[in-house]
Amino acid sequence: MAYTFIKALGGKIGNSLVELDKVDLAKSLLEKALSKGKLLLLPVDSIIADAFADSAQNQICNSNEIPDGWMGLDIGPIAREQYKAVLVKSKPSYGMAQWVSLKCPPLPKGRWQWPMP
Repeated sequence: MAYTFIKALGGKIGNSLVELDKVDLAKSLLEKALSKGKLLLLPVDSIIADAFADSAQNQICNSNEIPDGWMGLDIGPIAREQYKAVLVKSKPSYGMAQWVSLKCPPLPKGRWQWPMP
């Protein structure tokens, strides 16, 4: 879901999962959040891979600079710390996660680095 928003902002997302039919909706939601002074937190960095496989090469890069042939599969270490800082100060809430990466063992690190209430 994040890469749809990043694409809406003009970011380069390589082969990351994106809902092309929702890019305009993402743009309008970003504009609405901005007009109301609300924070819509997107990952600034991502763990990317050249394939969705255990043997894939992976690295970390800016979420809006993912090269062609690579895909974002999890949040990176900077995003992890930013999310942690927001979550520890927040009231309990529910959100969506990029669960697809849980099926690829070397990659699911982002969500599980801090205790959740």
